[in-house]
Amino acid sequence: MSKALFFFLLILLFCTCKKNEVNPPGPANPPVPVRLALIGSTYIPGNFEKSIKDSFLLQFNKSVQVRHIKFKKDYCLPDIRYDVVNNGTAVKFSNFLCGRLGGEYPFEFSVSDSAGAVLTDSIMFNCYTRKIIMTGNPVNYFITSDNNFCWVTTTSPNQVLSFSLTDTLYKKAYDLNFVPRKAVYNSYNNKIYIFPVLDDYTHRGNIYVMNPATGIIEKTIHLFPDQLNHPQHLDLFAFDIAFGANGYGIILVYDDVFSSRWKIIDSQQNDTIYIHPSFPANGNGNVRLSSFKTSQPNFDKTKIFSLESYGNPVGAVTYFDGRGDAEADFSYRANESNYIYYLDDHLIGIVNYNNGDILMSINFSYDLHQISSTTNGKYIVSIGNNCMEIFDTQLFYQRL
Repeated sequence: MSKALFFFLLILLFCTCKKNEVNPPGPANPPVPVRLALIGSTYIPGNFEKSIKDSFLLQFNKSVQVRHIKFKKDYCLPDIRYDVVNNGTAVKFSNFLCGRLGGEYPFEFSVSDSAGAVLTDSIMFNCYTRKIIMTGNPVNYFITSDNNFCWVTTTSPNQVLSFSLTDTLYKKAYDLNFVPRKAVYNSYNNKIYIFPVLDDYTHRGNIYVMNPATGIIEKTIHLFPDQLNHPQHLDLFAFDIAFGANGYGIILVYDDVFSSRWKIIDSQQNDTIYIHPSFPANGNGNVRLSSFKTSQPNFDKTKIFSLESYGNPVGAVTYFDGRGDAEADFSYRANESNYIYYLDDHLIGIVNYNNGDILMSINFSYDLHQISSTTNGKYIVSIGNNCMEIFDTQLFYQRL
């Protein structure tokens, strides 16, 4: 290497070092502070049997202090009590006093963190698992045997609708030219049987048989009088109907003065309707065939069971009043063969029918009526004002 080249490289190295001394690397950027945020919320039903009230949980990404929690409607003046839990990252409040399972309740909350940042926002607590809005007013429904769908009859408009229970996707809608009272499924022939409301005088003497795949009414069954009908009261109409798996069913028939009698409907014999053999022509047979008020099949449709108004129970007594619009269905959860769900006077709960113990009870929404449980034990279904609500059964067991 020549001396000239050596000195040139030395000068270049010297200048580079000086440049680094003049422009040293700057300090690292300061960390961006984490913004206070709500990251989750949970509603937990209470249990009157254990004097436990509904509770609501707000989950944050940082520890917080509560500034206020307010109910955003003026029809209720709650005395809200709260606690900060989970190492300061959650706020649990209760004593709402106006909450009901199935309702929707808006709250405003305001919290702050250790740095003084304030978060004020609103949240809606939906006290159900899923809600499906429909245009018509639902009057009745049934759940398919695979527990995947629910068929609902509605008025205004008069329709039969099918919805998925596992998501909120709309499935089918079939228009009706009469006002429906109820629809039931006959698993023997895979048809839906629909009968009109009592004041639809043009159609109420008929039962309409629909193909659920197409929505087409394939048959109209007219109700004719028999030898036991009064000759002056021959206007007959269906009030309830139930089928077993073999297509053998019973139908509650009223006349125009609301005298009622149960008869047989046999789908194996082309839906023939006739007097039950234990109800002989002289009318002195099984009197209970006149006193049943509702009827439905059991879970696998091997039996049909009926309820009487003011009937006397055999076995344990719960002492809840079933004379109004009371409903009940079995629990199909594992290891719960002795539990039922009941709904009475807008109170819903769980009963052990072996001993009559009420294990859980809580207020139910005034906007909802009718309950049915799925035979896989996962859901309870109810209908209300232009909607159907679905409840995960786990909701009922958190406070037992």
